[in-house]
Amino acid sequence: MSLCHSEDLEDLARRCPGFLLEDLAFLMRCAEQSSHDRLVRGKSLASMVGEGLLEVKVGKEDFAAALRQAQDALADAAGAPKIPEVMWEDVGNLVG
Repeated sequence: MSLCHSEDLEDLARRCPGFLLEDLAFLMRCAEQSSHDRLVRGKSLASMVGEGLLEVKVGKEDFAAALRQAQDALADAAGAPKIPEVMWEDVGNLVG
């Protein structure tokens, strides 16, 4: 796996406090999968070989998606409750 020049690893490290080695490995696998999914969307294997897209470059958007996925997985593993998104319109009996 190779990184795009746009990825700042120091910034990524600041966004991963408390991650263990296995958490970082999971993050890297998720980022690589995100990059792969982004590149192959709507393309055939023959066109990817012709375009030289078999080498995956992982960028900022891939790490952002992977970080969300890793944080969700870690929260689930820790038993953190899921907080629903509630809007003011969802709350009843609020007369202004």
